[in-house]
Amino acid sequence: MAKFAQVLEWPYRKPTVGDLIGSWSAYVLQIADDLSNFTSEVVGEFGYHDYIGALFARNFVEEAIDEVSITKDDVEYYLIRTADEYFRALTRNDPGKVVIASEPDFAKYALNEKYWWLRRIPNGGALGYEVSRVARAQAGLKY
Repeated sequence: MAKFAQVLEWPYRKPTVGDLIGSWSAYVLQIADDLSNFTSEVVGEFGYHDYIGALFARNFVEEAIDEVSITKDDVEYYLIRTADEYFRALTRNDPGKVVIASEPDFAKYALNEKYWWLRRIPNGGALGYEVSRVARAQAGLKY
């Protein structure tokens, strides 16, 4: 059986691996759309809370990778990596880790380099401005 269709028996929901990969990929496409359609002078349709939702979606993908042992031998590996690489192209390093500092649920990943997406912020545009502004404010930093 393909891992894509495998149901994860999580206590709070029962998604398939494909559901999680699809959610992460859809978020990445929404980020790309917002960055291409909204300059930094306007408010985009995809905001800070949507971005945080995208990062949670990627966390869930990572849990699925570990639970069902997705490896380079699986097509799911390449689906995830494609979305990941597109996300990397749309974002830049967050050396101050303001996104992690802005979301209490991310604190446990602060030292875990495996969760690299939590250390990325959008590359400009309205979304990049909003994420940087809100994350810094929530972390108690000036912007």
